[in-house]
Amino acid sequence: APIEDPDHARRACLATLDMENFIREWNRESREGTHAFPQLRIGIGVNTGQACVGNMGSEQRFDYTVLGDHVNLASRLESLSKNYGVTAVVGQNTAEAVPELAFLEIDLIRVKGKTKPVRISALLGGPEIKAPKLFGEVREQFEKMLEAYRNRRWEEAETSLNLCRRITLEGIDLGVLYELYASRILACKINPPPANWDGVTIAESK
Repeated sequence: APIEDPDHARRACLATLDMENFIREWNRESREGTHAFPQLRIGIGVNTGQACVGNMGSEQRFDYTVLGDHVNLASRLESLSKNYGVTAVVGQNTAEAVPELAFLEIDLIRVKGKTKPVRISALLGGPEIKAPKLFGEVREQFEKMLEAYRNRRWEEAETSLNLCRRITLEGIDLGVLYELYASRILACKINPPPANWDGVTIAESK
């Protein structure tokens, strides 16, 4: 902004992947170099939608910024990234706009003040990650796990999750995500959710 860019969703995702690659290279050089710098971790939230863009504020506080519900959701996704153990979390609009990239659906969330749940995904890489057969197998099994989990078929969800664990994706660690769902499934088996439970996660954090 203010110049219109019809390819903004894709550019945002590619910028995200560039940031991840830079951090990965920085950490590698830090480990192997003579000066030991702390290992860095970042979280990124990406969302696509209408926003108010421009100069905002007053003499006391003035900034060129963006405002709106879609901006707020992007901020929520950034803060949620650590919970799922992934660097980049994107909203459904973004994932649908850039189908050539490697996305993995990770949850349905409901943010504070909203009633409609939002499907969120992890951005794991470009076409070179999406193309290999192993990534397709992980995504297929994880989607089966999510479907079973949301429909209270705990044993089936557990089986699909275990199948995901057996597949190794080079350079991609989904261990935290798998542990998150393993604990959720176990908790639901011990204390089944109420009848009105819809499988949606309430995103309390900001």
